[in-house]
Amino acid sequence: MKDETYILIVDDDPRMATACARALRKQRPKWIILEAHSLKDALEVIRDQELDAVVTDWKLNEHNKRENGIEVIKAASIKDPHCVTILFSGFPKEIDRYREAYKAGAYDFISKTTQGIALPKELVVKLDSALERRDSILSSNAFARHIDANLRERYGHDLPDKGLSSRWLTIVFADVRGFSSVTEKLKAHKPVITEFLQELYRRIIEVTHRHGGIVDKFMGDGAMILFGALDTVPQNESATSISAVHASVEIQSTCKPLIEKLKRTAAELEAVQMPDLALGIGINRAEVLVGIIGTEHRDQFTAVGHGVNLAARVENSAGKAYGNRKGKYGNTLLTSTVKSHVEKIFSLRKEPDLTGIRNIDNAHPVWSVVGRKT
Repeated sequence: MKDETYILIVDDDPRMATACARALRKQRPKWIILEAHSLKDALEVIRDQELDAVVTDWKLNEHNKRENGIEVIKAASIKDPHCVTILFSGFPKEIDRYREAYKAGAYDFISKTTQGIALPKELVVKLDSALERRDSILSSNAFARHIDANLRERYGHDLPDKGLSSRWLTIVFADVRGFSSVTEKLKAHKPVITEFLQELYRRIIEVTHRHGGIVDKFMGDGAMILFGALDTVPQNESATSISAVHASVEIQSTCKPLIEKLKRTAAELEAVQMPDLALGIGINRAEVLVGIIGTEHRDQFTAVGHGVNLAARVENSAGKAYGNRKGKYGNTLLTSTVKSHVEKIFSLRKEPDLTGIRNIDNAHPVWSVVGRKT
């Protein structure tokens, strides 16, 4: 847990609240213990302070039963669903209070009739447990935002540190041509760029998942996508390549209107000539190292190797001019290891070999995807 943990004790009996707070401070000196002696005071603290836990008595006003700890728990849970809330009461036999507390989001219930220092000790044990569980959930959720949902579904929130293993994958790289130039011209219109990227990511993820792949990572206006990374049994050699090309064709078609819309919006906002925008995709099939690399601060599922680099270099040429400037490559390029598996399903066009590829020896034949065969 973090060094500063804020705990709010709520009790209409100041002596009880102070005694409990003093006992907690003694056992957990790093905890910052706050007190409130009425519902109004408790709600003000919840409003103004980020709390890790709230411990509240059920009865907070001798003359008004509506002012009770359930209202405190509700307010704390609404502000922060991960705030730990514990109710204690001097009337443990009133089961409705248990039911109402749990329904409101309480983590636990403690009988106030416990004598001596047993109540603070029980509180510490339950707070320790609840806060550790809360921190684990928060860490998992934060990590989960950075990995593909299909990957989380396979391994759960806590990915095992399995290291790298050799495996045949079909690797797809995608990137929006001309995007950097457009963003430079739209510096004064950041929401337009944000909305475009959000929608681009959403469409790529949906199509990728529909065809059984995972999005390894997004890199600005680009993405690295893997097919075959989650297969528990080897598929037919052609299966992942066919899925990858199907997905790429669909990504092209579903993202084209989005890119056209950005071009129109950019032209309307800035009365200057905008560069052409198009989605370039490169696909390669290769045996690479794939797995989970764990560190103290973050884990990463990824693939590395010559085959990954080649896919990235092929994508870098997609939609760009030939070396002699007399023409340009198609927007989706395949290497020979992909072409051999998909040529019966897709219409392909032979393109000039790629040469002079950084860190890649020899010329590489490539084909562009014209479309699905009828």
